[in-house]
Amino acid sequence: MTDMSSDSLPQIAIAKVEVEEGVPYSAERELTPWFNHPPHLLWGHFYRAACTETLGDDWKGAGFAVCEPSEVERVERVLRDAAQSANQAFADHVDRLPDPEVTKVLEGITAASNPLDDGPYALPPGPPTRLD
Repeated sequence: MTDMSSDSLPQIAIAKVEVEEGVPYSAERELTPWFNHPPHLLWGHFYRAACTETLGDDWKGAGFAVCEPSEVERVERVLRDAAQSANQAFADHVDRLPDPEVTKVLEGITAASNPLDDGPYALPPGPPTRLD
């Protein structure tokens, strides 16, 4: 690997979790994660996978979780832990790529970072259709 490696990847963390009331006449809360750095599309795939694995049906494909009010703190922790899991899975994936692909990924991440926009950033839309 060249000097362009997964060590150059930003560590994405939860900047905030937005908690809103769920659908009318429901006690459920909707928790939407917002991130400190624009997430790469594939990072989003790993994040969704970690959330789905831990939260099951309480993780919604649109990028938020639902829970009872008494579970908000626990679900927030799960969302934060999922970001760390996604960071590791994304870094492992990047480490397996050939150098030219690593360069493309890192250049894309750099291009997505607007120095005038300090976030927070939403989860990228939809899961990718391919992992390579």
